[in-house]
Formats: sequence, structure tokens, C-alpha cells
Amino acid sequence: MLDKRLGKRRRVAALLASTALLWGLASTPAVAAGFTSEMSRVATGFSSRWWSENGTESAATRVRYSDCLNVSEIDWRAVFGKVRVHLWRDNGIFPDHNHGRVTSNCNNTWASWGRMTSAGSYKWTVGQVWSTDNGIDYVWKNAHRLTVPALRTEW
Repeated sequence: MLDKRLGKRRRVAALLASTALLWGLASTPAVAAGFTSEMSRVATGFSSRWWSENGTESAATRVRYSDCLNVSEIDWRAVFGKVRVHLWRDNGIFPDHNHGRVTSNCNNTWASWGRMTSAGSYKWTVGQVWSTDNGIDYVWKNAHRLTVPALRTEW
């Protein structure tokens, strides 16, 4: 009888241990997919490459720009303060669907559109670019080009 109880206790302990292990694996946070890139002398309207999302990812779609520079046609350089970035989903033969815009502060912080729930191919485009000096925003026109030596896109 004692052997029977020990066997039953071992089975219950093994079941509890395997349940705890599976629960721990299930609660591990998802690792975001993404790509690292750079931009050199691009104008507003520049597009990233397309990527695919299946609509079930738990991570947010986001972008991070670092050390943005303005390069004008006369090669004058200034550090940008902000870049507005638009997210688009391919819509087949119809115009691409705009998922909104976010602003990157060019200081290695994330700008996020949130989690995408629609499967499809996505890209972002560079919108407005500006710098701030003493609280005044200066919007740069098409004569200026944006250079970003390090950027990361995740979804």
C-alpha cells in the first residue's frame, strides 16, 4: 500500500511540474520580428521595404530612428528634431491603406502604431521632417535630404 501511495504522489508531482513548465513557456514574451537599416540623403516620400505581418503578432509595429541629419543641396548639416512616419498596408489594386502616422524624435526612442490586427504587406514612408530650435519648429522642404545612420523597424 505504501508503494502505491508513493507512485501516485510521484505521478501528481510530475504532472504539476510539467504543468508549471508549460505555463512558464506560454507566458514567455514574444520576440518581435524586424529589420535594421539606414537611410542616406532621402527626401520626404521615401519608402521602406515591404514586410509581411500575419495579424496575430502580439508585438506592436514600431520604428526607431537614431542620429538624424539634414543634408541640403549645399551640404549644410543640421541635426533633425523629428520625423513624421506613415504606415501603409498593401491593398492590392486599390490604393494602399494608411494606418496612421507617428513621430520619431530621432533620439533612439520608439514611435509605435500599436499592434496590427490585419494580415498583409506593410511599409512606412517618410513624411514631414523638422528641427526645433528654442521651441520653434522649422520644417525642411524638399531641397533638404534626411540621413539616418541607424534605424530599426519591428512588428
